[in-house]
Amino acid sequence: AGGGRGQFALSNGLLRVGTGGFTTESVEYRLIFAGGTLSAWGDYAVAVTSEFTGADGAFTIDPAGQTITWQREITGAGGATLQGSGTLLVNASNLYTGTTFVNGATLGGTGSVAGLVQVNAGGTVRPGSVAVPGALQVGQLNAAAGGALSVLANGTGSVLRVTGTDGFTVPAGSASALVHIANATLPVGTFTVVDYAGTVQGGTVANLVIGQKPLRSSMNLVDNPGNTSIDLNIVSTGERIRWTGAADANWNVNTTTNWITDATLQTTAY
Repeated sequence: AGGGRGQFALSNGLLRVGTGGFTTESVEYRLIFAGGTLSAWGDYAVAVTSEFTGADGAFTIDPAGQTITWQREITGAGGATLQGSGTLLVNASNLYTGTTFVNGATLGGTGSVAGLVQVNAGGTVRPGSVAVPGALQVGQLNAAAGGALSVLANGTGSVLRVTGTDGFTVPAGSASALVHIANATLPVGTFTVVDYAGTVQGGTVANLVIGQKPLRSSMNLVDNPGNTSIDLNIVSTGERIRWTGAADANWNVNTTTNWITDATLQTTAY
């Protein structure tokens, strides 16, 4: 949009945007999202102040395998539902108070979301961007069974900050959420992956299960209540292995578990 003042509102239907994204020369232009679906033809940025006004989940964002980067602030009493595939990056301080349902795709960025983020099965929250670590701040986060947190573990910090007291909830009972380690290579050490306030609600750190990780690395998650954090303790970054031939006589590539790790004595492929 050009200069002047005005607004664009989406309340129903599908709007698919190309690489030009949303831009404006006027600080008085606004985007209002009450419902419908915002999608993508390619990667693009939203560089216009926005407002979410629809009831929680009424407005849907489906990146369709692309990356949508929200660069300007979002206000309003409504929320949004993230679904499909691709990535939504929020890089501003966002004050909208409705719930963000992450049912699919990945929510990331280095900004903040004031309200509740509900991560359901199939959805992922990843602080920072795909390849660059960073801190993402949310008011509350509820990790449902099958929901995932993906982090880059290193000294610069890929951290999810949950600011609301007792605002970090994990599955209870036998259910679990996933923590994926996105590094191709790992340093040995202890790294904070979730910084929360108060105490962990629902279950315990045992209900957070490490999912994807570099092959033959050894690590565990620890609740550090004194520091109000969930920490990733990386013990080794790739144990030495030796041949056993326990499964069969085939020497193949990362297929048959004919090897065993020296330190933990776990069978593995190579």
